[in-house]
Amino acid sequence: MKRSQAPLGNSPAKKARARSDHNHDSSHGPSVWVEIPTRPRNRYETLRTHYVPVGDELPEDDELVVPGESVPDVDDGEDDDVPIRMLENFAVFDRTTFEFVPVSCLLMEAPSEDWVGAGFVRSVSKDSVDSDDDEDSDFPLVQLSSILEFSVHWVEKNGRSYSLDENVYLLTEHAWYILGSPSSSYAPHYKSFRAHHGLFHILFSCLAEMPNASADKLLNHLPSQLKERHGAHPLCSSVSREALTSQPFVAYLTTVLTIWWEARDQRQQLFQRVVRSPLVKHLYPSLPEAFPATDAAEQATVVTPRVGAIAQKLFSQPLRVVQMSEGVRNVPCQAVPIWPVHRGDPQVIEWGEGTEDPHVFKSVVLDGTTYSAGDVVIVDAGEDERAKRAKHAVSASAWCKNNLATKKWFCKINYFFEKYEPRLGWQKLFHAQWLQHGSQTFLQEAAHSRALFWLNECEDLQVECIYSHCNLQPWPPGEAEPLEDDDGPENLFFTGLTLNDTDHSFIHLSTQEIEQALSYCTDELRPCIPCGLDALEAMQEQCIPLESGGVTCRGIDYHVNDFVYHHNSGGNLLHIGQVVEFSDLSCEEPMVQVRRFGRYDHVVKDKAIPSDNRRLFMTDVIISVKMKAVEGKAFVACPSSPWQREQWVKADDHFYCDLFAKSLTPQSLEILQPTALVHCNQCYAAVLEEATEEELLLKTSSKLRGLELFAGAGGLSTGLDLSGFVETRWAVELSESACKTFQANHQSSLVYNQNTSTLLQHVVDTAEGHHPRPLVSKTGTNLPPMPQRGEVDFIYGGPPCQSFSQINHNKKIDDPRSTLACNMISYVEFYRPMYFLLENVRGILNAPTDGQPRDQPLDKNICMGVVKFILRSLTALGYQVHFRILQAGQYGTPQGRQRVIFLGARCDIPLPQFPTPQHDYPKSVQAKNLPDGGVLYPYLRPTGCGQACVSLPAITTEEAIGDLPKFDWKNPHLVIARSRQDVQKGQARLAEGIICVEAVPSPSRSLTGFPTPVAYPQPPLSRFQSWVRGDSDIVTYHYTRRWSPAVVERVVNVPIQPGANHADLPKILQIPCWLNPDGSSKSAYTTVYGRIDNDGCFMTALTTLAPNQKGGKVIHPTQNRIITIREAARAQGFPDSYQFLSIHDLPNRCLDDQARQIGNAVPVPLAAALGKEIGKSLVRLQKQGRDQERVARLHSPELA
Repeated sequence: MKRSQAPLGNSPAKKARARSDHNHDSSHGPSVWVEIPTRPRNRYETLRTHYVPVGDELPEDDELVVPGESVPDVDDGEDDDVPIRMLENFAVFDRTTFEFVPVSCLLMEAPSEDWVGAGFVRSVSKDSVDSDDDEDSDFPLVQLSSILEFSVHWVEKNGRSYSLDENVYLLTEHAWYILGSPSSSYAPHYKSFRAHHGLFHILFSCLAEMPNASADKLLNHLPSQLKERHGAHPLCSSVSREALTSQPFVAYLTTVLTIWWEARDQRQQLFQRVVRSPLVKHLYPSLPEAFPATDAAEQATVVTPRVGAIAQKLFSQPLRVVQMSEGVRNVPCQAVPIWPVHRGDPQVIEWGEGTEDPHVFKSVVLDGTTYSAGDVVIVDAGEDERAKRAKHAVSASAWCKNNLATKKWFCKINYFFEKYEPRLGWQKLFHAQWLQHGSQTFLQEAAHSRALFWLNECEDLQVECIYSHCNLQPWPPGEAEPLEDDDGPENLFFTGLTLNDTDHSFIHLSTQEIEQALSYCTDELRPCIPCGLDALEAMQEQCIPLESGGVTCRGIDYHVNDFVYHHNSGGNLLHIGQVVEFSDLSCEEPMVQVRRFGRYDHVVKDKAIPSDNRRLFMTDVIISVKMKAVEGKAFVACPSSPWQREQWVKADDHFYCDLFAKSLTPQSLEILQPTALVHCNQCYAAVLEEATEEELLLKTSSKLRGLELFAGAGGLSTGLDLSGFVETRWAVELSESACKTFQANHQSSLVYNQNTSTLLQHVVDTAEGHHPRPLVSKTGTNLPPMPQRGEVDFIYGGPPCQSFSQINHNKKIDDPRSTLACNMISYVEFYRPMYFLLENVRGILNAPTDGQPRDQPLDKNICMGVVKFILRSLTALGYQVHFRILQAGQYGTPQGRQRVIFLGARCDIPLPQFPTPQHDYPKSVQAKNLPDGGVLYPYLRPTGCGQACVSLPAITTEEAIGDLPKFDWKNPHLVIARSRQDVQKGQARLAEGIICVEAVPSPSRSLTGFPTPVAYPQPPLSRFQSWVRGDSDIVTYHYTRRWSPAVVERVVNVPIQPGANHADLPKILQIPCWLNPDGSSKSAYTTVYGRIDNDGCFMTALTTLAPNQKGGKVIHPTQNRIITIREAARAQGFPDSYQFLSIHDLPNRCLDDQARQIGNAVPVPLAAALGKEIGKSLVRLQKQGRDQERVARLHSPELA
């Protein structure tokens, strides 16, 4: 079976459950409820038939094995997904009384916690669907856990067509279940519902295809029409006017249509399409075209006007546009002239104004129309040398209603010149810088119909190719783009930003950058920004001797005694050396002699001795290295005190050296005196000056005032705040537990336990003077007002990612959560912050939308629509923006976790760069193909080697958690009896300091390990451990939940070796359906009961810590148990002082809440690296301000 999205359930269930809010709270578990009146039991007491347990029903829990069930193998970081299964020979009943519950009750109201199902369960996979073996006896008989939701008549949308899913679904905590055939005893309670369900399905399937067909035609020919479309459906022959208008069916129809109307998705859209059809009007004249609004129906995502205008063309989900009278100004377009056009070669071509160079001109006259240098013109389309871009230009996605955008090209005339061709004589040419229409860029369908972007590309063109002048209005930096105007002249465009097509960034070139580029043009009569940028890049690629001694290469000056990185032929980890001498500078491949410095951790591998990835030792080894193998500078010092040492190594690329050895593989190391380490005084002073400037900025300037949306437990805020440049003053989070966690760890922040749409509406209404009611939280407590305009410098957050997650293989294109990015960027429109950051899972790159922008003629979804919306809306608001996939493991996180980061900045502020990868994480980021034929490449070191070179090794599991108290789970010996060897092994491990604790459920205790805080058993053994410990002297949350004896016995029997899993268990403990015929694990189950590699990294952090689930290895590398909450927190880089709180009282519920908060968080080291780059942008901004002041003083009349 193939579904684009598991159903969300009917509206009563959605209203009953707190997680139904489209501003989704992924931290609430499936059993979080709001208060609902208890269902009167007497409504079905007349049904005297009870469910009779067979006695061997399996419980539906994490250990349930369904043959053939698998999940995709992804590294995404989210596990908000459950499988789809089939439930045959089923019954639904109350587990306390065993009374049958008719399915119609599930349709009418929210399920009770006591309502469960039972039946034979099989997987819904290709193998199981295609299987000829339908015997129920081959599948397990299972009693389900509580029914959480019920869904019927799910609507699929493909472009503008709709189809209905005929299946009936139940949702539990563990899976969606498609209801098959009922058991014989339950069939009477299901028969009536099934008949109405089938009748509704075939009727509305026909209406979805033919909504405008006449009532008479459909009624007279409905049976044959249905049979033609739906084959031998058992109900086709019974369709009649009487059946369609019977009171029971009308009641059923009204209930389902009410659910459709309340849904904020394609069901409401289909309702609006068919409710006005002739047949519905004829059969159900009293049926309203709209039902009364409910709270759920009113909770459409709130957006601001400018963002809403864009979003409504890209998303089909309902949006509520809040009205604003201030904020982004709509600068009107000026009146434009009407220019003559050249539909063929001009009859008369004459040079106009000349220059000092007889072959260079400032203007030309074509058939009486003058064109001058600096004019932007429309030219006839030619042949694009970039094949992929040329192919994209004629694709349907690049279609635009503006014919000039579709059929012509645009460029700026830099200068005219003439060139002699032997056979053709003197040719009249002009040198042009290209502009590109937005529809021809990555934005495609999302682009403004009048937007042009500058390209850093130029070309010599024949003057005959000029078609006409282009009415191009330069847009003021930082101003919002003009609104779409369908009635304006075709020849009217605007531009402001430059598109860097190599990294798909939209940037604003400052005056200083433009002047620098033009300064590299060799002829001042032939100015060209792209030519200047190319010349600058070419010069930086060369190795040019410096007058002061040394050499400059790739924009970096190198001197004798500088410390440099150079390539390592054996991997990505760079070597470190000190320049001794340059040689062969006049040759094509200049050389440099370097003294090698060894890494302390490469020679001292005793795990009892603390490691230190910033510690080096000097050697006598001197080697020759090609300059092209040099990859930037390292900075090495020999501080005289531990405090100075720690201050020095806080910066990236900083190391310390206090040891010496003659070789790189010494038997011993000697102490190095500080005076023995020399530097290049010029470069060392520059580093100190840069550090002083940064320190001065932090002391004299206020930190960026940050607002985090969708804050979760606070991983992103924690990292940004640790950078020293950001202070999170406000945070918004829907989960009450996550709010408690955030507030406990950010006590100076104002935390809003409310959805972002409610808060946006309130702050806009307040700014507009509407005096809205005071803010209250989801729990009813009073909240302070939101910050006002001008108070927020930085907006950041990660909208719920379940609708994008690759693990969620039941995604739907119009999931309401997809529009929360629209809500987040609406905050940018209102507050106009200096910076913006949005993070999400890699799956957002594959998330389409289903709107119909620019009156597109084709019925299709918009590929990468969510990403296109983010880029379009930010550029529309006047922001620079770029995006990349970053691997958290490359920034000091001891796990693999890919995140897509969008960074934006106002045009008057330097756009922050992405942080340079620092750590040698073994799994690299894969490039992503884009719909316009471009490629989003991984972010590498900016020195230009084109390789994934890094300066530090990856943080291993041992480095992350090796200092925490040790314990094993006690083997319950449920299957394998205790042996003398087991006793001896336990005594040996106790002698190693590994205690043994009970791990099976106990009436008095729910958690095991160290449920109360405990002291560290030893000093920190790595720099990472020292960092996460901080000032903490105790370990908290160092516990796991208890598991069934079967799970515990399997965990403790997994061999203590890297990568061991269920396939390595004793045969009697193995689960055959997870194994291949040769005894190896099936690919979908390799992580089940998987042991982490001590010298490797954690897998992506999941929101559950279950050893018997697919998707993540969670068994400790050296201890017989799964990892604890604290160890999971360390995998995300949370400090040991970080508290994880919950609103729940039951220990297991608290633990689940804690694991969910940790798993959903942004890794702290990644966030800190991003914060440092924001800080570098601030330092550049400060330097620009000082330079401008200096220039102003020089030109001041008072100083003249």
